[in-house]
Amino acid sequence: RLYTNLSQPDYTNMCQCYIYLNEPQTVVNILNKLISASEEELLMVFQICFDVYESATQHFIDEVMEGLGIKTKKETEETPAESMEVDSAEPVKPSEEPVKTVAQDSAIDKKRSQVGSILSGEIPITLKS
Repeated sequence: RLYTNLSQPDYTNMCQCYIYLNEPQTVVNILNKLISASEEELLMVFQICFDVYESATQHFIDEVMEGLGIKTKKETEETPAESMEVDSAEPVKPSEEPVKTVAQDSAIDKKRSQVGSILSGEIPITLKS
């Protein structure tokens, strides 16, 4: 917690500590903060994701991916057809989230997709080949 108050926190080492302490939600919070920040922070996000992939357990990685809203391989393989059905009896409620522009959403979605590729092992595997 002390390191988060520094002018330039060392998020990479902080996340390594959180991996050893088995606190995936704290890593998710840091990654969400950095993903929403400037493009300059994106390299740090990628480094943290590579570190998580290399040193964390699969359960930890799955929890981080779930916390970031990224589907794991297991979830994409087990998607039941029933989940696509919509119950027309319930009205759709409008979202209470702040309005974001489409460009902001697509940029963040692209970053999350890249993060998902790293955490799922797709990118590290292709780099080794």
